[in-house]
Amino acid sequence: MANVFHKFQDVFYRIMDAPDDETRKNIIMHEQMMTADFVGTLRNIRDAEDRDEASKIIEDARTGTHRRFADELAEFDAAENRAIGNRAIDSLVVLMNEYASIMVLIKNGTREAGDAIIEKCLE
Repeated sequence: MANVFHKFQDVFYRIMDAPDDETRKNIIMHEQMMTADFVGTLRNIRDAEDRDEASKIIEDARTGTHRRFADELAEFDAAENRAIGNRAIDSLVVLMNEYASIMVLIKNGTREAGDAIIEKCLE
């Protein structure tokens, strides 16, 4: 996955369509919390004691809060070995951190600057 922005098109549109700055800020803050939670979940999968524990965390994430990434989580669960799965997890963590950075830029900039950033992400 070259970037994760396509996974968040609905979020980007909600931010752009927010009726006021307070609503916009709340959407962004929610996304920041969800991103932090997902990165933590990915680290828990990577650091699990064994495959059974990792599979349980993956299943909970796939069917719960992080179902947006069900395909990626299934790939981690089906990885041939732990090293392959961990590399894929680490790659997704990097991409999620990039997404989190984009959220900070959108939140801290003017509405116009934030919208310009979002439009670049949607290209």
